Amino acid sequence: MIDISVKEKIISLYYDEKLTSKSISIKLKVSCPYITKIIKADNRYIKEKERRKKETSIRKRKLNIECINRKRQLKKNERLDGYIELLHIQASNELSGRRTINNRAFKKWNSSIYGYHSRSNEFKLKDEFKNKTSYAVPKKIKWN
Repeated sequence: MIDISVKEKIISLYYDEKLTSKSISIKLKVSCPYITKIIKADNRYIKEKERRKKETSIRKRKLNIECINRKRQLKKNERLDGYIELLHIQASNELSGRRTINNRAFKKWNSSIYGYHSRSNEFKLKDEFKNKTSYAVPKKIKWN
């Protein structure tokens, strides 16, 4: 096996394997300033430095966009949670604020059990719910 000098190993690790000077120093047990000195002496250093700068800026831009999107999603979820809470409060007030609620409010909160009849201009209880509801549920609701 051919023994490659430390300088050639440093250059190979930096340019071919794209390792950082710190990771090279840990791997070869050599100081960072020595590695930097060897790397800067190579004629490919300026191009490699520019390439790494571009990669870093692209990576930072992507991370920044992800962070912004995460914050926007959190704000959206907070607004949605607040909106749902307001709807719940409104429903609670409408349904429990008085002993009885008007027919329109009842129909609004139980819209799936009513069907609209255009001839009589009223909502009537659907046939499948007639035997399942109590006597207090309005069978038809006039809609003007």
